[in-house]
Amino acid sequence: MRWLAALLVVALAGCTSSARKAPVEDRSVAAKPAAAASAPSAMAAPAPEAGAKPLPGIENAGKPGYYTVKTGDTLLRIALDTGQNWRDLARWNNLDNPNLVEVGQVLRVLPPNADAGVVATRAVPNAGRVETRPLEPRGAACLYESGKAGRIVQVPAHTEMSCLDAGDPSPLAWPILKQGVAAFAVIEDAVIADAMTLLARSPFGDPPVVAGNSAIAGLSALLSTARDPAQRAALKLGPESRVLLVASEGDADRDSYRAIVGSTAEEVWAGRAA
Repeated sequence: MRWLAALLVVALAGCTSSARKAPVEDRSVAAKPAAAASAPSAMAAPAPEAGAKPLPGIENAGKPGYYTVKTGDTLLRIALDTGQNWRDLARWNNLDNPNLVEVGQVLRVLPPNADAGVVATRAVPNAGRVETRPLEPRGAACLYESGKAGRIVQVPAHTEMSCLDAGDPSPLAWPILKQGVAAFAVIEDAVIADAMTLLARSPFGDPPVVAGNSAIAGLSALLSTARDPAQRAALKLGPESRVLLVASEGDADRDSYRAIVGSTAEEVWAGRAA
């Protein structure tokens, strides 16, 4: 059976609503450990000179379940490459400062109780091609307009999807998006109410879901596409398709949510949606 994943990606990372200076990181030797548990970003420090104290974990170099840090590595990158959470890597390797890893240091990349001899990965059969299509509101379609022009275009932004209300494409993200997406998609504000209400009332027996104005964009686009034969064909959506939707916002604007759905989040969770 053919499985097709149609991914509708809300391009939060691709737009920014205001110009901000890039953060400057102190990478001097005396840099203090990060106080907050933010994702580590500092690259691996140079290996120590000959005669210096041996690097942590060096005795495990080359063993299954361990990784030797290379130039340019960060803990976050190592975590992504090994399919782990960077916080777990920091905990398994007793790293007080996750921003500080050294070239030649050997890190455990499997849980302490895992048998590296039987841990393996396998390819997903018939995975097919994955296409990325950033999705934006029509009233803040900075990526869509930039895609048509082939360059960064700023647009006046106004949309009910407040978390997507951005009119300036990110100069850092744009070169990647320009080369890596199949198409840019837009959605009208008018279609989000039906999707929000559908999840709240849960007519098919599923648990009710509280999804806000921005979180509902992917589902709204999918429902609109499902009603249009030409769009379904363009996305290769059919009876065997499987669609993954990610919603990361609840009733952030409680008044707006109640006005659209007709019920509060508490009423929805209790199964009393209007």
